[in-house]
Amino acid sequence: IYGTRAFKTTEIKTGEFIPLVLFGSYWLDKEFSIFRFCGENELSADLSDYLTKSVPYFYIIGVQIEPSSKN
Repeated sequence: IYGTRAFKTTEIKTGEFIPLVLFGSYWLDKEFSIFRFCGENELSADLSDYLTKSVPYFYIIGVQIEPSSKN
């Protein structure tokens, strides 16, 4: 089972990766015998949130904006 969470809107800087969405797996809470994907509704770009520390594995989907080169 997988879930998604959006990242908080941050300043857009050219040449830097901008995280948009985390796509991660639920984890088993053995104490209650359930799978969880709980935590913050919006994540921080530095991945310091409870959810990113709890998810066993995840992917981050984002963009990197580069200035256009004029010929």
